[in-house]
Amino acid sequence: MAKKKQSASKAKLLNKLKRKAKGAWNKARETEGKARGSQLPGGIVKGVAKLTSWKLDEDKNHNPYFVISGTVKEPEEFEGLRASVMHFISESQYATVEEKLEKLASDIQLLGGETDEADLDDLPNILADLVEAGPHFFYNTSEFKRNDGSVSVSVFIQGLAEDWDEEDSEEEEPEEEAEEDEEEYEEEYEEEEEEVEEDEEEEASEEEDEEEEGEDEEAEEEEDWEPEKAEIYLYKATPRGKPQECKVTAVQKRAQTVNLQRLSDKKAFKGIEWDKLQDVEE
Repeated sequence: MAKKKQSASKAKLLNKLKRKAKGAWNKARETEGKARGSQLPGGIVKGVAKLTSWKLDEDKNHNPYFVISGTVKEPEEFEGLRASVMHFISESQYATVEEKLEKLASDIQLLGGETDEADLDDLPNILADLVEAGPHFFYNTSEFKRNDGSVSVSVFIQGLAEDWDEEDSEEEEPEEEAEEDEEEYEEEYEEEEEEVEEDEEEEASEEEDEEEEGEDEEAEEEEDWEPEKAEIYLYKATPRGKPQECKVTAVQKRAQTVNLQRLSDKKAFKGIEWDKLQDVEE
């Protein structure tokens, strides 16, 4: 590569950079390129993630907070991304410290932990044990608008995905979390925390009204049908993909999900919600 002569100002900055780097660039330049900044979209219902890490730290106002993170398994187009739930333990106009601790305790219980006889000092050990066990869990996501007009996404733990099992293959160890990215994310989340809580309260109220209106109708529909093993349905693996015939290989009645095998190439799909199945036209 032909070298271009640098301006005096750029040459000065480069010399300063060399002194700071102390040879670190010789290793850094061999790093494999990897996209950063990807995040889950809103609107995911009953996605699946594997619990992989937790963290206890304090924010810029010296208030403690917890981060509980999983590695996404489903939907498959977002596999490998992080699904993180934040718990900032500080008073706000929307929630007391006790209410926020209740949400933390609830998430721990949804992941299989026990909190009824635990002290606060026990939480690190409980979370560490859960991470070591590495259970799969269901999660939902919801978008909210920030004050600057940008959109952020919140993750909500929905419970253990007990019937979801991975294919028998060697699983890659999760990479260490990028501290700079995490700190930036946590700071942004903290700034908008009260707005998130307000949105959650409004959404919860709307959902309750909708559930009451359609409860009887949904109950009648759900009682009439459930897929069975070996049945054939159409399933669209990607949003822009074409529905293809798949055979049901397992049915998880409690979670109302199925495992599928695509007939054309034998590819497996796990934890697919029943309502994503389409009847094969005769």
